[in-house]
Amino acid sequence: PLWLTAPQPQHRTDYQVWLSAGKHDPLVTVATVQRVAAACQKIGATTTLEMTGGTHQLTPQEVLAARTWLMVNAL
Repeated sequence: PLWLTAPQPQHRTDYQVWLSAGKHDPLVTVATVQRVAAACQKIGATTTLEMTGGTHQLTPQEVLAARTWLMVNAL
């Protein structure tokens, strides 16, 4: 499953997280992805969540968004 309960670091401002999800994904709900994003933000990670209107597949929109994000955020 996407959501795992594990001990979280107290504060990780050096983390950058990019997540993507489809609003109609039958396997991973929007609520689950939002919980993961919130958990990342809670520990201080810079978090980007890309939501599409798709299902459980990678879309061209997500690939372009990921590419753009990596170009801006790559270390």
